[in-house]
Amino acid sequence: MKKINSTIISLFFLALPFIARAELANPLGAIERPEQVYGRVIAAFMGFVGVLSLAVFVYGGMQLILSKGNEEMITRGKDTIVWAVIGMGLVFTSYAILRFVISTLSVSTNIS
Repeated sequence: MKKINSTIISLFFLALPFIARAELANPLGAIERPEQVYGRVIAAFMGFVGVLSLAVFVYGGMQLILSKGNEEMITRGKDTIVWAVIGMGLVFTSYAILRFVISTLSVSTNIS
């Protein structure tokens, strides 16, 4: 086992000069204005919210399916789905407001 570990460590140090020369691309891409950074961060956040809302919908649906007629479980499943819809509505409304504010600010700075 020690021989395998020492071999892996040796290979890592042999490959280190090649790893150090590797160029990493900017994950944000070419950025000309700060609004582009905000837009990309917001887009990533919206993707995360979409995945999270899907998970909550599935969880609420599973509660409904597995309730077996239990009124408390049915109510809990319905409430979970309703709150997921309300949460998504709030997030998308805030996205629309934020997009409007950023576009208004960028237009007003371009005019002057």
